[in-house]
Amino acid sequence: SIINSQNAAFNSTELISYQYVHLNSHLGDNYYRLIQVDIDGSSTIYNIINVNCKSNNSSYFNIYPNPSNGNVHLILNDQRISGDALVRILDTKGNLILNKTINVKDGINMYIVDEEISSGIYYININNGNHSTTIVKHIVL
Repeated sequence: SIINSQNAAFNSTELISYQYVHLNSHLGDNYYRLIQVDIDGSSTIYNIINVNCKSNNSSYFNIYPNPSNGNVHLILNDQRISGDALVRILDTKGNLILNKTINVKDGINMYIVDEEISSGIYYININNGNHSTTIVKHIVL
């Protein structure tokens, strides 16, 4: 069943991130699929992802797909990180590729990052100044 639908910005030339927090997620396995529908009616259906909510105290951070073409979905559920936080992408030399402010809500959060990033290995995490997610190694093809 559809749990959320968001309108696109149409012909924007700027990077736009979309997010949704599923406040009524269930303890245990939750399965999600993103379907992107373009203005012309064509659609892209992404693979199903599993987010496991073991308890209210657990934290979860993952990136999908990995490897990618630079368009990735960040899934976050961490009670220690709420409000404004930074998505950080670094290359293997430690150069900061992206430092983007996001707003984290309680529950499962999904953020889309669609950047022109050249092929290589990158490290991604989310940090609110006091707490940080694990650093996930990400490959761009």
